[in-house]
Amino acid sequence: MLKNHQSASPSSSGNDQQKSIVMEPAGEPTKMVNKIEQLLKVEGSALEAKNRRALRHIAVNLTRTIVPYGHGIFFTKNALSSGKEQGWNVKSISSHGVVDRTSPFVKWLEGRINRNNQKRKINSDNSQDEKIILTQIDLNNIDNDGHFIGEVSYPFTNGVWIQPNKSCAMLFTRNEEWNENDLRILERLCKLYGCVWNSIGYCVKQKKLSPLRHRIWQFGIAGLCILAIWPVSMTTLAPAEIIAANPQIISSPLNGVVEKIHVPPNSFVKKGALIATYIDTQLRNEHALAIEEAAVAKARLDRTRLASFSDGETLREIKIMETEHTLAEKRRDYAFDNLKKTTLYAQSDGLLIYNDRDEWAGRPVSVGERIATIAKPENVELKIEAPVGDGNLLKTNAKVRLFLDSDPLKSVRARLDYTSYYPEPTPGGNLAYLATASLAGNNLKDHEKPRIGARGVAKIYGEKAPLGLWVLRRPIVSIRQYVGL
Repeated sequence: MLKNHQSASPSSSGNDQQKSIVMEPAGEPTKMVNKIEQLLKVEGSALEAKNRRALRHIAVNLTRTIVPYGHGIFFTKNALSSGKEQGWNVKSISSHGVVDRTSPFVKWLEGRINRNNQKRKINSDNSQDEKIILTQIDLNNIDNDGHFIGEVSYPFTNGVWIQPNKSCAMLFTRNEEWNENDLRILERLCKLYGCVWNSIGYCVKQKKLSPLRHRIWQFGIAGLCILAIWPVSMTTLAPAEIIAANPQIISSPLNGVVEKIHVPPNSFVKKGALIATYIDTQLRNEHALAIEEAAVAKARLDRTRLASFSDGETLREIKIMETEHTLAEKRRDYAFDNLKKTTLYAQSDGLLIYNDRDEWAGRPVSVGERIATIAKPENVELKIEAPVGDGNLLKTNAKVRLFLDSDPLKSVRARLDYTSYYPEPTPGGNLAYLATASLAGNNLKDHEKPRIGARGVAKIYGEKAPLGLWVLRRPIVSIRQYVGL
């Protein structure tokens, strides 16, 4: 409940300035002097406040050293919005470093102050320093205003509201009745706080740049505008790996079990060198049986031919025996071909690349399964996994620069040769355009070319575009994906 304690008017305002502040009875001059000293210290601290936050802290906390109270609360009023004046907002509370605007007490207090101010026109333009006494504050007996839910008992029952100007005000609460001396001291301090509050805000708003800084800002903005339209190449980064160009793939020619790989991994081999052998027990036996079957078919054919001279009926069986003999020879040749496939030989000179030799011993393989690769170290190319969002930059003969993880300070130039039409899944589980690039124009000797299997980051250059678009490209894409503009 709000009650008017004193309303300052132009006539009474001048008289108040002439009245002296009586702080203590005349019999206690020492206490009066101490209070005056403390008052001067508080005023000096307020005048030396660097910003409004520091001033609010002084107002709600240091004022207590002169006038005892339970709570000191600093309110501010926002600027006009949509033609309607906004209400008072709690900015600082004594003994609290941060104000929780969502707490029930703060919500209720703002609503209570704003309702009473609207009823009594506390924030009217007719008065700049109106002082109101608050009494019988009880949070358990509020009406249904939507600002508070629950039951809380406020410990202080008497308060004083002082509004030194249109933009700030203070509320002080305690249980004791307010006497005339305390009210005069609070009125004096609040007027000082209001003046300092306005002066700090005025200084911030009226701060101007020096001519030199103003000129620097002008040149800086002009430079940024020039940079924003400066043409640069659109680029993207993608993981890359050095792979062999046109390697010989050694794949399994049959379904079987690898017995042994005779050449260590990453070793040079000559053309015709033995690479691997299969377990050939079954195929060798099948070939031996096929030879015997072909011999039996040949003997039957010879016997039938001899019998045909004396028996005319056997002459008709010669054609059948010749067909059976031909079929037996085909089976023999087929078994021999499978037996030859149990040994794999190098078809060209190069570096044999495969995994651990022990992993292949006794390993079953199927037709077409890759076993090893023979590559030439001097004949390499670049494999790139380009991001799906940058597919428009993947043009044939596009410029590429490779930065290897093993040598990040140097770059290797390349030219884009091929790009997959559709994105494909990568070993990492992502979708990417698979592209290959040739290491052209580097003038590197064979021993200076990157090692097969080396990994790094490829920088792909696209068409020219303004620098501003290059900087804002990804934010624009993100905004369009979430907003749809």
